[in-house]
Amino acid sequence: MSHDDRERYLERIGELFERASYRQALSVCDRALSAHPACAEAHDYRGLILCRMGRYREALPSYDRAIRLEPDFVPALLDKAELLAFYLHDSLPAVALSDRVLRLQPGEVDQAHAAYVKGVAWANLDAHEEALTAYELSLSWDPEYPDAHCERGVSLFEQYRFAEALRALKVSIELDPSHARPHHFLGCVYEFMGEEGLAERSFGRAGELDPDSYPPPLSLEPEDFLRAGREAVHTLPREVARLVRDWELDAETLPDRRLLADGLIRPSAPLALLGEPDRIVLHQRVLERACRSRGELVEEIAHAIAHALGHPER
Repeated sequence: MSHDDRERYLERIGELFERASYRQALSVCDRALSAHPACAEAHDYRGLILCRMGRYREALPSYDRAIRLEPDFVPALLDKAELLAFYLHDSLPAVALSDRVLRLQPGEVDQAHAAYVKGVAWANLDAHEEALTAYELSLSWDPEYPDAHCERGVSLFEQYRFAEALRALKVSIELDPSHARPHHFLGCVYEFMGEEGLAERSFGRAGELDPDSYPPPLSLEPEDFLRAGREAVHTLPREVARLVRDWELDAETLPDRRLLADGLIRPSAPLALLGEPDRIVLHQRVLERACRSRGELVEEIAHAIAHALGHPER
């Protein structure tokens, strides 16, 4: 098969991919790979198509084949790093892949994207100082990268640096008003600042832009919320339940500012474990924002307690 034949295949795959005709694109991609098994671009496309179809684990071997064929093929390296950081939450390998791209010194757009993905991977690991360094590097190459401004704002929020977070999130929204995530975190910042009207407006805008990711939050009366917490404790595995058997269960609307200022918890923490007396303090608004039903809330509280006590298998 000729080089022109390979290029025709790639052009057709690209057209179908842009039209979101993923099943058809996958079929053409498989035909291309049957004719040109050493085509790194086609293997990379196959990984991208599978990701768009939600078949994340299946995408990984396609990226690996592309990289084996062309070890310095930047698109496949970046696509695999994204898959690991955004969908598989395998963050340290995503950092390593991003650094590999940065060492290759591709164009500024690719360098900005590699540093951005590296920041997301560090943020997944709760290493927000490292994440901020990566986002700032990304913005040095592309100062108008809205996603990097957004994630920089999220990491600043998690570090209890609300004024700086507000500025970063607002820049992200100015650059891309259709992106729901900065609106949501703008609402989180306003909520902590006591600006309830602005918070509700920002949460509402996030929900309008992306209702699947940001549905209206659950809202329970404080007494019912605590009942849900007690139900969650009863669902814990025996070894976890034994640890908290004599602990008090309490709730606050949002995380305690003194704990935030001391760096003991993050603003997004679902709960805090406190001593003297031993207490579990649930953060009602944080947990309600993560859940769509009362049953899901009970499961989320149980998961958060188990995770905080070192039992992440929950």
